[in-house]
Amino acid sequence: MKKVLITGGNGDIAKSILKLLQEQNQKFVVISPDRFELDVTIYDKSRAYIEKHCPDILINNAGYIKVNSLVDDDFLSDKKTIDVNLTSIFNLSIAAVKYNPQVQVINIGSSAATKPRGSWSSYCATKAALVMATKCWADEGINTICLSPGRTVSTMRE
Repeated sequence: MKKVLITGGNGDIAKSILKLLQEQNQKFVVISPDRFELDVTIYDKSRAYIEKHCPDILINNAGYIKVNSLVDDDFLSDKKTIDVNLTSIFNLSIAAVKYNPQVQVINIGSSAATKPRGSWSSYCATKAALVMATKCWADEGINTICLSPGRTVSTMRE
């Protein structure tokens, strides 16, 4: 039985992953916290959560986007996008590898990593960085992959 931690637990992609894992005849114990149980943007909280649950599989799925142009000067929205989409990946993955060197890290990227979209700069940049971080970690020998779906029907997409 493998313990799976899915971030972004209230999102549609996380719910779909959870449903698929639950259909696997008890092969997985799934931990899918909401943002109130786990603030993925804070390293100390992420580390403590990982230490407590010590997952075998970490699915970095938390995501955020607020579409805005650079000239809108909405730094706080851009910072939140960077914190949720990229900083959290480092927070959780560093802790997961520390407490379980055999952990499988699955990062949920986006086709936006390779396709520029006007007014999506912070989102596209974080997803591109996520793809590169995944490749670097794999080069280090860490068991990691990145899945980058295209446009997905979800609440976040709306």
